[in-house]
Amino acid sequence: MPRIIIEEVGRVPGAPDVKLETGYIDGPLGTRLPYPRVFHRDVTHVFELSVKVPDSGDFVPVIRECILAGLAAGGVAAFLSSPASAIPAFKTAFWGTLVIKLGEQATEFEWIGINEHQSRGEWSPI
Repeated sequence: MPRIIIEEVGRVPGAPDVKLETGYIDGPLGTRLPYPRVFHRDVTHVFELSVKVPDSGDFVPVIRECILAGLAAGGVAAFLSSPASAIPAFKTAFWGTLVIKLGEQATEFEWIGINEHQSRGEWSPI
């Protein structure tokens, strides 16, 4: 039964999230006065590779080596700034390295894709 390995390929900082809330302070004669409160949090784009592998063996170290070869071919900067243009070079180098490392067994692997999701930090007042 094949299993799926998901490995991180890279991270790139994104534009921070910003939000505005209304805060209140005590005013004269028991009144509450509104004031703007601005918050921000860091955003990071995380790229992950998903590959279906045979159930036998520990392929994580090999997958990591292939990721490094793919990043070298696709160019780390090009990959992180424009993944669509770098993925073909990455994929070619990834599979080439996989075949060199595993030979015929590489035919049992299946490319699922590279996905991006965002990691967000905690809200902090500005």
